[in-house]
Amino acid sequence: MPRVVWKSALAVAVASLVAVAGGAVAKGAGGSQSPARFMKIDPALYASDGAAGKFTPASLSNKQVTAVVQLGGAPVAVRDANAKKQGAKLTGAQKDAIRQQLRSQQDALHGQLANAGARIIGQMQDAYNGIQVSVAQKNLAQLASLPNVVGIHAVAKFTPANIN
Repeated sequence: MPRVVWKSALAVAVASLVAVAGGAVAKGAGGSQSPARFMKIDPALYASDGAAGKFTPASLSNKQVTAVVQLGGAPVAVRDANAKKQGAKLTGAQKDAIRQQLRSQQDALHGQLANAGARIIGQMQDAYNGIQVSVAQKNLAQLASLPNVVGIHAVAKFTPANIN
């Protein structure tokens, strides 16, 4: 029975606290009630002819973006680490062979990347297996559907802050 009394007392205390706090918020800081809770929206923000109102979905955007097309297959560093776990070490020739194998898989995609409107910036095989491209944003989905592609990753642009 005492547990029910405590729960009831707690419920009454919380309800009265909410009522008092709600009344204080409704009156505002100065004690006067202000009916204007919302600000008027500037029509230029949602007008279709205004610069701020122009919105283009990414699937229709011709904006050029830089992305990395990640391909299936472990890069040289991962294969070297796996060999070390097994007590072996890859020789320079073995690493070169892995690089050449990954590069030939990447080179096979050049035509399909060009058909998707992508311009190849660089290819990576050592720490990452991928191709860096510049492409229209609307064509990213087309790149993701290419064979042996496991991911498309955006390349962020950074501006160094030399404040020291």
